[in-house]
Amino acid sequence: MIKSAERVTLSSTLPAETCLRKLIQNVDENSWNPFSGTNYVIGDSRGSDFRLWLRRDWISGTYGTYFRGRFVGNSQGTRIEGALHAHPWRKIYAGLWFGFATLLALGASLSLLLSFLLGHQVFHDGPLWLLILAPWIFSGVGFLIFNAVSELEKHDKKRLVEFLQKTLSATRESLT
Repeated sequence: MIKSAERVTLSSTLPAETCLRKLIQNVDENSWNPFSGTNYVIGDSRGSDFRLWLRRDWISGTYGTYFRGRFVGNSQGTRIEGALHAHPWRKIYAGLWFGFATLLALGASLSLLLSFLLGHQVFHDGPLWLLILAPWIFSGVGFLIFNAVSELEKHDKKRLVEFLQKTLSATRESLT
């Protein structure tokens, strides 16, 4: 998972105006409809500042990794300065998921354990083990989904930087 913004600096021999024009030509405009457009990169720009993220057919890309950057003209061409970001709602959603799943799992487990210790019969028949394990399975599935999204973020980061390099004929100065 991207913990904080990862700085990326690229350089291109093209002038800043040409870089901006090529970027606009190769991305789809930011739209509420995730199925509109044909490019796999979506973006918007304001002056020399821009933001890019990848299209997803199954989600709009709203919560995906995005690149926020700026074109800075210099005597050799253009320097592209920016950072890769993870959307903050991902962390909030994960915290809510794990918090709810953990409270549910602990509450169900403690309630069943207390009933068992006090000699109360919780169910006359049925799989008691399922009632105990279900909340923990729920939490485990959330953990697996969260890790899968983290791997997807690493892939997105690489694709966004490669897109910029290819589109703007740029080389990487640093990636820290």
